[in-house]
Amino acid sequence: RAVMVTGHVGYSDVSLLPRDWNQVWLCISSAALQDSRWLRELAVHLPHAVFVSFLPGLRDRELIHAQLCGQKLLTGLITFIAWQAPLPAEQVEKGEGIRYWLPPLTPALFEEGLEESAALLKRGGMWARTRRSLAGQMALGSSLLLCTIAALELSNWSFRDFRASPDTVLAAKAAREAMAIASAHHNTSPGMFPWMARSFWLRSGIFLSTYIVPFDIEAYLRFHFQKVGKQTELALSTWMMEAKNKGLSYREIEKLHRRLIVMRRDTDVHPTTLPDKDVW
Repeated sequence: RAVMVTGHVGYSDVSLLPRDWNQVWLCISSAALQDSRWLRELAVHLPHAVFVSFLPGLRDRELIHAQLCGQKLLTGLITFIAWQAPLPAEQVEKGEGIRYWLPPLTPALFEEGLEESAALLKRGGMWARTRRSLAGQMALGSSLLLCTIAALELSNWSFRDFRASPDTVLAAKAAREAMAIASAHHNTSPGMFPWMARSFWLRSGIFLSTYIVPFDIEAYLRFHFQKVGKQTELALSTWMMEAKNKGLSYREIEKLHRRLIVMRRDTDVHPTTLPDKDVW
């Protein structure tokens, strides 16, 4: 089931933050790093904190690391879903707030060095565990997810249209190219990920999600990925740039990127980014 949470504390001025924070978790759109002066201000204010990146971009860790002041940077992988409720047409009993869902058999993953954080989450009822390295796994998973999201946007966020669209084939091919690029970037094996990047599995996953997920997943994906639309475009661009540098194929990614840009231009869509960088 999906759970509602209300109430939060926010800061709009870095100087107001307590200086004794142990960790800073960066759960923002990759596009928020394009102007990362805010991150340097945060790093200067919290010189002893460990920074944890949950960002999906291929080069996000490098961009974050460049703004830190010698702090340790580790990786976390988000495996749950949370959203600002209510979504359009969503009925909630407690009014506005944050709803979240913890999928079964899907622990939150953290890089080694964050054992205490994983233990705290487990004490709170969230399954969590640590692994030696997560950057490669995150890059491979993001390849599949964001190529699928780009194709879903081309179908105007309609699951029915997506399953009937030839863009599922394009998304699968682009995802396999992105996985090859990510594997080369992180010097790691793609494992079973390319096997999952097939149009059959993309269509099947979208179809089954409507029966497995206990809320309107179609409405959620539209809401969330419209909000971080620049991140999707940025991911495609970054894969193409990295492929050029390494002499790898990116033809299908380029097709997907071009179609997305044209669609957004023709429908006058202007993606926005999350305002997380202005509220702490």
